This record gives sequence, structure tokens and C-alpha cells, in this order.
Amino acid sequence: MKVCYSIDCTGDCRIGDEIKFEKAVFKGDWRNPAFSHLETIEGKIVKIGKGPKTGQLTFTVETSSGHLRIRARNLYRNGVFRKKWDDENAR
Repeated sequence: MKVCYSIDCTGDCRIGDEIKFEKAVFKGDWRNPAFSHLETIEGKIVKIGKGPKTGQLTFTVETSSGHLRIRARNLYRNGVFRKKWDDENAR
């Protein structure tokens, strides 16, 4: 069965959304990073939080390889697409 991520939810992700997005991967050290490639990630948003010091929005995404914490600005950077919910009104 093919999974269809057809709804653009960039800027409007919620807990329970099954999403697909691209994340930039860099090589080199932190002082001189070089862009390597874009990695496509699929998962489900399980938690949304805000840092107490900086107030930055953070998403916890459950993927097949574990949990990934990513800041909203990095998640939304290349666009986010989600699957349609069985009951869109419950979203």
C-alpha cells in the first residue's frame, strides 16, 4: 500500500499528524559545515513543546528508527506534507 502525503501542512503541524519532510544533512565539523544532501523523513508527531529559555517551538517526531526532536524553523524550512486523517474534524 502506497502512503500518500498530499496535504501541505507547512506552518500548521499538530500532534497526531503523519508527516513527510526533508532535512538538510551536513558534513565536516561544526566550525566549517558543508551541505551534503537532503534526507527524506517520514514519521508521526507525538509531542510539541516550547523551550523555557528561548521559547522556540520543538516537535518530537516518531520515526521507524526512533524519536527525532526538531525545531519548527528546521521542520518547516523545505515544506511539510501530511496524510489525510480518517476524521479531519478531529484534527
